[in-house]
Amino acid sequence: KRMTSHLVHRCRVIDYNPGPIQSMSFNEQYTKLAIGRENGEVHVWNMKDHYCERRIVGTSKSLRNVLFVTVNAEEMILVTGLDGLFNLWSLKDHSLLCSFPSGGGAIWDADKCQIKNEDGNSIIALACEDGTIRVFSLSMPFELVSVLKSRSNARMVACHWSRISGETMVYGSSIDKRICGWNVNIESYNLATRLPECTMQLMKGFAWNIKTLSNGVLISGDSEGTITLWDTKMSTALKQVTRHDYDILSLAVTPDEQFLFSAGVDNKIVGYSIKSGKNALRFLGHSREHTHDIRSIQVYAKKQNLFLVSGGLDTSLHHHPLSSFGQFPPTKFTPFPPAPPCGIASRAVADDSDMKLLLFQKERWVEVWRLATSVDVEDIEIEKMRNGTTIDMIDKHKMLLKLQPKSSNLVCSAISSNGNFIAISDNKYTKVYSLEWNGEHINVALHRSEKRAKYMAAEKVLFSKDEEKLVIGTANADILVIDLVTCRIMKEFDHSADAEDYQQSPITSLAISDDARWLASGDLNNLIQIYSLEIMEHYTTLPVFDKPQTTLAFHPSGDTLVVALSSNVFWMYNVEAKKIADWSLSFVESVPRKLTGRPDKIIGIAFNPKNPTKILFYGYSFMFSLDLPTKSYHMIIRYQPLLYAGFLDTNILLVVERPWYKIYQQLPPPVYRHRFADA
Repeated sequence: KRMTSHLVHRCRVIDYNPGPIQSMSFNEQYTKLAIGRENGEVHVWNMKDHYCERRIVGTSKSLRNVLFVTVNAEEMILVTGLDGLFNLWSLKDHSLLCSFPSGGGAIWDADKCQIKNEDGNSIIALACEDGTIRVFSLSMPFELVSVLKSRSNARMVACHWSRISGETMVYGSSIDKRICGWNVNIESYNLATRLPECTMQLMKGFAWNIKTLSNGVLISGDSEGTITLWDTKMSTALKQVTRHDYDILSLAVTPDEQFLFSAGVDNKIVGYSIKSGKNALRFLGHSREHTHDIRSIQVYAKKQNLFLVSGGLDTSLHHHPLSSFGQFPPTKFTPFPPAPPCGIASRAVADDSDMKLLLFQKERWVEVWRLATSVDVEDIEIEKMRNGTTIDMIDKHKMLLKLQPKSSNLVCSAISSNGNFIAISDNKYTKVYSLEWNGEHINVALHRSEKRAKYMAAEKVLFSKDEEKLVIGTANADILVIDLVTCRIMKEFDHSADAEDYQQSPITSLAISDDARWLASGDLNNLIQIYSLEIMEHYTTLPVFDKPQTTLAFHPSGDTLVVALSSNVFWMYNVEAKKIADWSLSFVESVPRKLTGRPDKIIGIAFNPKNPTKILFYGYSFMFSLDLPTKSYHMIIRYQPLLYAGFLDTNILLVVERPWYKIYQQLPPPVYRHRFADA
């Protein structure tokens, strides 16, 4: 189809399904949100700028909980699952520091204590399959502090820490309809199996989630859709409210304890005001914007305003301002990773100029697709075609290769411009494969020398257009330049070495100029460096922008670097002059609200080889075409969700989409709701 001055090749064959949201957790400053997905991935969101800044590839397919914890004065991510392990991940380099068994079987829930141990490390409670709650101190090595056991061996499905009047309590809920409480002395560890000090008995169902208030009232949300307020001293129910039709899976209380929110299987979030003096709840309203089960909700404050975030089986993150809860729909953020999972080989492959390849990365393997070809478009006068005109395809998209290394989940991948090399990285190594083409038949071999078959793990990999170099950006802020002819490491750069007062941070962006003269790299600390690939030296450091960078790209001329920020503002940097381009200084204040006001961020930049004066910026829900000489622009929202956009050839733009209806087809059906009266 024709779009402005070029053709659009739409591709919808990619079978990409983001993992459902299982758990969410804020850090202590409420500036980061960790989202644990069912497939084991953890996405960390920057809540100041509302974008996903990093993706941690997990190892567990049974993730149940994710928590921000403190270990050795460092902020880390703790992941628990039904495999009975709790894994500790470093945010500094995305490495798995420790994997420890619970000792009680599958871990159904986890919670962090409000106070830390004497070493300043976090203390956690784990609700286990064997009917115990196990308390661990996260001092290295991990230490089992206490085993809290109910009067039965029923599975524990929820746990919660409470600290009231100097007493530290742990509450746990089991499937035998009991809620038990234990007084835990954090100051003096006592490794002994202890029975509960108080027990509360539910009449129907069991509690999936529990919270406590500062006045000693415990709140439970159970499998019957009922919220119960409990007097923990007397172990009696004070009030019951039923506003849900099915299980309540998550509860959230505002910091001032004035409001309570509940969510569950009936894809509904219900709000209540808490009357602490009367121990009562007053219904405020509800929101039903999710299509499936809501598995986790969290409340946080920002500039004295309260917000609620929610996520569940429909994979999307919703952001609700509580000042307008139930009145207006929330902001919906796409569930896709911070970087596109696709890449293209746009040049001639095996002397076949019609064969264009698409690389698609799944969780544990990559796929290479031959894109469908159309009738010869060289003689078509695009300018005379009507917008929306369809050109017939000669054949269909075809998967030529499925490459699955013997490794864990993949972190990143790339294909070279001629389709002769593929680079794949997991949490341990980066491997390069060479492809020998014989028509559509492919011979795949590990590209190696006698001394080297693999390289260190990467966060980003990128080939130069001439297929002579591979650049690897690591989570340790190292940048390796590989000679693909000899498989030798030509140069290793330290991304943070030439900057003052900067801490090590994972590489998030790489860009190589078309003439292979320049290399640009960006990290999570918003540090952007440019290196000369001709003399293999650091060239310059860009000024620090007011917002984090999301992607980098060199203009086809090779002397201008385009930097996109999380605010959807973009800058153009003149590499030769080592300064911001004059055009960019004059335009940055007039970037249209149509672009800066979108919740999705720019994740990619593309250039039309025939018309390099036009730049195409794209996110998961939009494309923004800008003409540099006239500063005119065109916003396109027709193609979404958009996984990738890039030019296959002169005037042919590839658009890879994953329609929402195809994602929902892969999900289990939502619970049935009777909407109309019988005839």
